[in-house]
Amino acid sequence: MKNQQGFLLIEVLVAAVIIAVAVTAAAGLMIRSVKGNSSAARFTVAASLAQKQIEYLKSSRTTAEWTELAIPEAGEVELDTAWLCEASRTVILNHTTYTLTSLASKCAEDSADLVQVRVVVAWGGQAGESLDMTTFFSRY
Repeated sequence: MKNQQGFLLIEVLVAAVIIAVAVTAAAGLMIRSVKGNSSAARFTVAASLAQKQIEYLKSSRTTAEWTELAIPEAGEVELDTAWLCEASRTVILNHTTYTLTSLASKCAEDSADLVQVRVVVAWGGQAGESLDMTTFFSRY
């Protein structure tokens, strides 16, 4: 019995260290999971805003308006706020500011009757993320 004095204390300390390492690892996984869920939620909101903008353009603009739109031969033209589904270019949802931009450009010569529209939704400041959706509308 004399040789085993303090052995129980060492076993308890080793068990405590093992449990502490396991809890730390689990906490790290939980933090990553929460960050991933937050990022996915922001991406989903951005996709929804972009789709809403595309559907707005699809339902509210006539082919005559697309024909009258002055689009340069090269590059893109930014559509003004009259073409936006929201009252402003910026939308704040769930404490995140999203910026909507709609850009129109001419298609290749073999598709001259089409207008390419690219909707960009950006969020997260200078080092932020963005989502692009592209669609085509008939000019005639």
